[in-house]
Amino acid sequence: MSCLYSFPYVYVSSSSLPVLPSSQCPPDWLANGRSCYNVRRMGLTWSDAQHSCRGLAVGSHLADLKTVEDLLFISSHLLNLNLLLLWTGLNDQQKTY
Repeated sequence: MSCLYSFPYVYVSSSSLPVLPSSQCPPDWLANGRSCYNVRRMGLTWSDAQHSCRGLAVGSHLADLKTVEDLLFISSHLLNLNLLLLWTGLNDQQKTY
């Protein structure tokens, strides 16, 4: 038996530039470092959220928050939106921990 949960999700599109100006991000996306972030409030399964992200912008995917700075940046925006649960790019599909 498997359980599927639907949560809002955050996705990211990264650039090869050292710092990405906010003007380089699509409208309604948040610039932070080399990445543009966007939060969607629609509830989707993890795989549907990942698929949705990939269709929005070239190189976009569910966010994988690799640094404390990334985590703090996204957390501050999520708290303002009153979102506590959401999908990110982390998963256990490869069964490695």
